[in-house]
Amino acid sequence: MSRNIVRAFQTSSAAYIRHIGASLDQVTNINGPDGLDWSKTTQNVCDAVEKADNRIVIADIQGAKAHVSSKDRTDLEQVITVGLQTDAGLRVGTLHIHLNGSFKFFASRAGREGGYGTKIAQAGIPGYIAGGDDPRDKASPATK
Repeated sequence: MSRNIVRAFQTSSAAYIRHIGASLDQVTNINGPDGLDWSKTTQNVCDAVEKADNRIVIADIQGAKAHVSSKDRTDLEQVITVGLQTDAGLRVGTLHIHLNGSFKFFASRAGREGGYGTKIAQAGIPGYIAGGDDPRDKASPATK
């Protein structure tokens, strides 16, 4: 039975987001004394996003090391970058997660057209910062 059918019968669904790319253990190990906090924050934000829109089931941690984003030059804080995908592998956007729990969501073109960004923005997730268009999306009006 597919996961989505099973979830339809549950009164409250737990977060089932699947991590690919770098592991949470790698995030913990590579970020020194703050590593465990980075890992927990990344997990918490990903779970909250999946709860806000259960079509998002894959979190692709794109490098375990916290870094200053080269794509979002307005953000000078260290971030962990996480790509978000559907079960079919459709990339719907990117998260930039900060150590303090705040995060930005940058919807890809598919994410905007599918309403993913709207659902995340309206979910009231603590720490949400509007991120606009995905800086990696070549079709994004922000990069034209």
